[in-house]
This record gives sequence, structure tokens and C-alpha cells, in this order.
Amino acid sequence: MNDDRVDQVYWGWGQEDDDMYNRVLRKLQKVVTRYSNEVARYKVVRTFNHTAANPNPDNGKIFKSNYNYSLDGLNTMNYTLNNILFYKLFTLINVTLSRESREQIYTRLNITM
Repeated sequence: MNDDRVDQVYWGWGQEDDDMYNRVLRKLQKVVTRYSNEVARYKVVRTFNHTAANPNPDNGKIFKSNYNYSLDGLNTMNYTLNNILFYKLFTLINVTLSRESREQIYTRLNITM
């Protein structure tokens, strides 16, 4: 897929998988096949020291706002590249993210709350 698929607007838990689904359908115009629960099911493995992210009540509003996907993603993210380390099985990219507030991101993406 040739798409900038990483969203910046969903803080906390919720809606990011639905956002990805809509990006594939709308922007890439691809069909997503979902298998039945008898074929494709999963179970979350809980760990003792893992704390789950809290749901963000704004995520549902953002999802329903139909914001412009082309303005949101890695291509529009503000960051400073610190270094890149190449390994046999993966590449480690170290960046420092800008301190852009939630409100600044919403303004930049024309999302009204």
C-alpha cells in the first residue's frame, strides 16, 4: 500500500483501527475482507505490569468528523530525526516529536469539537 496510514489525531485508546479501515476504503479504494468469528478470532493476552491506555472521549467525535486524511500522518508530523541504526532484522529510527498540543493538531487538521 502506498499511503501515509499513521494517524496523529487519536490520543488514548479507541477508533484508530476504524480510522485505518476508512483510509483503506476511501483513499486507496480497496476492499477489506473480514472473516467470520469462527475463522478469525483472537484473545488479548494480559501481562502483569501492563497498563492499558484510557479511552479518549473525543475519538468518536473525530472519527465522525470525516477530517481530511491527507493532512494527517507521518508525512505531516513534526519531528526531529536523531539517528538511524540498521540491524539485520529491523531498522531503529530515533526521533524527537514536537510538542504540538491536541488543540493545535485539531486546528491544523480542521477538526472542530
